[in-house]
Amino acid sequence: MSTNGPVKRRRGAVAREEALEAARDLLLSGGPAAVTLKAVGERMGVGHANLIHHFG
Repeated sequence: MSTNGPVKRRRGAVAREEALEAARDLLLSGGPAAVTLKAVGERMGVGHANLIHHFG
């Protein structure tokens, strides 16, 4: 099985804090329209589906 690189594993509380921080940064820099699952995921280095799985 091939991989594209190391997998980032986060504990729930850490992931929550990272997601909130990413969303806050996006909100401050680009306004409400900038806060999307895709943008938050990109900031965290995870896919938006991962965010939906954990927080959706």
